[in-house]
Amino acid sequence: MLETLRKHHYVLMSVIAAVVIVSFTFLYNPNQRMGSGTRIGNIYGRDFTAGEKKAIDEMGAVAGRLGGMIEGNDYMARFSDPSQKFINTLSSISNRYTSTNRNSGDDLDFSYNVMVMREEAKRLGIAADREDVSRMVQELGAFKSNGRFDSTKYDAFLSNGNLGDKTTTEQKLFTLAHDIIIFQKLSKLVGGSFAPSPAEVDDYYASQHVKTTAFTALAEKTKFAEQAVTDEEIKTFYDAEKAKSEATPKEGEPAPTPDPVVLSDEKRSVKFVFSAKPKPPTAPVAPVQEDLTKITDEAQKKAKEEEFKKLQETYTKALDDHTKAMETHLAAEKSWVSKVDALATALFADDRGPKPFEEAAKGAGFEATQADFTKAAPPEALKAQAAALEAMFTAEPGPADPVQTADGWCLFEIASITKAGILPLDQVKEKITAKLKETKVAAALKDAATKARTAIDEAVKAGKSFAEATTAAGLTAGEIPVFSGTKPPTGLANQKVVLAKCNELNAGETSEPQEVPEGLLLIHVAKKELPKDPKMEEDKKNLAKNLTSGDNGSPFSPPSPVFQAWFSSRRDAAVEVR
Repeated sequence: MLETLRKHHYVLMSVIAAVVIVSFTFLYNPNQRMGSGTRIGNIYGRDFTAGEKKAIDEMGAVAGRLGGMIEGNDYMARFSDPSQKFINTLSSISNRYTSTNRNSGDDLDFSYNVMVMREEAKRLGIAADREDVSRMVQELGAFKSNGRFDSTKYDAFLSNGNLGDKTTTEQKLFTLAHDIIIFQKLSKLVGGSFAPSPAEVDDYYASQHVKTTAFTALAEKTKFAEQAVTDEEIKTFYDAEKAKSEATPKEGEPAPTPDPVVLSDEKRSVKFVFSAKPKPPTAPVAPVQEDLTKITDEAQKKAKEEEFKKLQETYTKALDDHTKAMETHLAAEKSWVSKVDALATALFADDRGPKPFEEAAKGAGFEATQADFTKAAPPEALKAQAAALEAMFTAEPGPADPVQTADGWCLFEIASITKAGILPLDQVKEKITAKLKETKVAAALKDAATKARTAIDEAVKAGKSFAEATTAAGLTAGEIPVFSGTKPPTGLANQKVVLAKCNELNAGETSEPQEVPEGLLLIHVAKKELPKDPKMEEDKKNLAKNLTSGDNGSPFSPPSPVFQAWFSSRRDAAVEVR
């Protein structure tokens, strides 16, 4: 029973936080259980769970939203913000799983890096108290207006519901702020004042100031859209996928999985309770006194003062009423939390035995619902509960971990699972046709782009302009305005892909075909020139100073090589096993 309480009373603890004044100890609990305890790796000799990864990913999502809230479109301000420097560094340093990215859901680099950072900071005695965290929150660009902390932006961020309720959002924000602080202290302590070499400074200066002349060539997807698919091809594809479902798996190997286009949707029978959190009363808005210094008429000024005094009195009374209403609300919320926790505990109780889900729900004061449905067609009550629905289609039969949503909690049990099965050919023929057509379009597009790349390079070497060579090869030519690192082009289609490739390519080189929404894109760099500037040497000296670890200089400067090497070795020592 004690183990059950330990595992499942997080429902009670995470919601009670909304009822009481939340202590910093609770707010900063980066490893708080937030879902499945499924093991996904090993770090520092212990299991690293899906729940811990989820908590770290959600903290990363907070940083992502903060970046989008920074005033204006100031590239420098965005990347120099403490939250963005932290998230960008921890997403890229000491990579092991380079095929993933932080937003993919499969990334382990960011999660492991955060865990290593926390553990090493603890080992070195690096910490942050509540005052440090409060100051850091006020330094974040997302909460500033005209360079100063804006409490209205802070309150709006906590209350918008995108990251959970107000308390949950604040918890994630405080966790992020704490991690930012220990990251800053750790990188400064380990990195020391490592100065870059002259070659590094030259390279970095060139990357920011070199002027690039480049062009694009687009193999348009629409030009290859008409691809015929025969009945014979459809039948061959269907028979091959059907054979997979009937094949006996080889010993020690997973069973072959048919393509989803020939399968029916998996159906699950789920017993569930969704309990919405009681809504708090709306707080009154404090009156704002207008600037009376501009009013010269004393009688008018006095009338305005009296009017404001009455508004204050009305507000004070409304505030008292709101306080009483909040007391009632908190009592109701506390009762609700106890009910939710009682059901969560009952579902996993050692002595539950064969007690049905419905009976356990009734004992906690809820009425259970049972529904048979596919993920694509959930019952009305679950259509807006994406997190709960996702959990229902990943859980094993039996009671599952409760799922917290922006509205409350969903507690459920998987009664049965009807696996996906092969559908008759006539029911999937249209889907197979679309899939085969898409495959043919992709193949034709790649073949055309690859051949065009060779033809364009040969034509350019023979003296033709890139635009002429591109047109002759049957592709659509595009010109990129001359740009540099400090003055990137504006309004450029597929800018992220184009600039990344321009950075990699030398003058005279053409990229491999790059996938973009319109088709496949070739990027050709014609020239890279570093303009002569009388201030070049002075700028390089300043750049060297800014690139020195521990100096609050360039927002784009990476951690020092010393810190990177140290961090990588510490991560290796963590003995991670996927």
